[in-house]
Amino acid sequence: MKNKINKRKQTPFWNLYKGELKKTVFLPFLIGIIIVYLILLLITHGTFYSFVQEYDKYDEPQESYNMEDFIKEMPDFENFDAAYLYVVESASLGDGTYIFKNVGDIDKALSLADKAKKEIDKEKKEEGIKFYVYHFTSDPYYALRLKVNTLKEIKAKHMNKRIKVLSNYGGIFSMFATGSTNYYDFYKMASSMLIGLITVYGVVIAARSYSTEFRSGTIKILMVRPITRNQLTTAKLCATVTNVTFVYVVVSLLTFFTSLKYQGDNTLTLFSFNAGAFTLAPAGMMVFYIMLLDYLTIISWVLFSFAVSTLSKHLVTGIVSYLFLPLIGTILHLIGLDLIDISTNMSWSPFLGGNEGPTPTYGNFFITLVFWTIYVIGSTVLTYYVVNKRDLA
Repeated sequence: MKNKINKRKQTPFWNLYKGELKKTVFLPFLIGIIIVYLILLLITHGTFYSFVQEYDKYDEPQESYNMEDFIKEMPDFENFDAAYLYVVESASLGDGTYIFKNVGDIDKALSLADKAKKEIDKEKKEEGIKFYVYHFTSDPYYALRLKVNTLKEIKAKHMNKRIKVLSNYGGIFSMFATGSTNYYDFYKMASSMLIGLITVYGVVIAARSYSTEFRSGTIKILMVRPITRNQLTTAKLCATVTNVTFVYVVVSLLTFFTSLKYQGDNTLTLFSFNAGAFTLAPAGMMVFYIMLLDYLTIISWVLFSFAVSTLSKHLVTGIVSYLFLPLIGTILHLIGLDLIDISTNMSWSPFLGGNEGPTPTYGNFFITLVFWTIYVIGSTVLTYYVVNKRDLA
């Protein structure tokens, strides 16, 4: 067995991969990223801790209550949002948790959903392009779909259970709005800066991979070795992804262990993905989902920047694409074309209920997945094709 392992490790691709992995270690830049990360983590920890202390100082513990004790019958609402808010507030226990008891109230709210959809359609028709400006931070169609599906999920599976409900558009949050905090809240706050730093690091590493070889001429020396161009491209991609993955895992775990200081209330929370897939799980599961989705966003930008810099032969092009494309995305969002925006389709986190960021207009994860495949997988395949056809002389 030992001989077989040694033989496998001596293959040209394995040696090529190890060599490319060493090239990706940009130590000065990595040290700088880690220092900035540690500073921001300490600032986040200090800020979060002070918020918690201030909240605990002025918020005296109160006995749980149920709004149904004060309001016995649901008024005749004509607006879905008002009816939805009533259902949520009437189920509140005042400590960030909810017990939904009245199926009739949920049915009354759901009966107004079609009317709400028509009102959004009417507003869109009357306002024209202004509609997208007014709803820049949230897609009203997605918000409505999430609220409706949340009520349906609660009615079907979670009546008379003490739960938390986490939803951007549902108006229900953990953290300070509900009077309780936990490690999910801290990790969510810290991950917003974590993903940006690691993405910048990954983009720079990816953009340097082929562009420096073309600029210095060392690509010709590499191709003298008994390897194919596909092997070289694969080795560079694998080495870049390995480097970025290692750094991301280390800093994510450090952030997570720091967040454990804030254990908080571990009542099971109802999470959603794509406004339809619901999970009742502890906050720790939400942290895992955030880690996974943030990682996919980082790797998406890494692959895209690798492709852009390789196709253009320039380091700057790969880096600028990451910085410039979100600006174009902002413009596309204002005119209702954000479904085709590259930067929007790189991030799947907004589809996770309780996470930050707006979904695309008419947002749906499966539509985003199609465009992601076109941009990320398509550009990667194009990279292989162009490198194979490119004249290295």
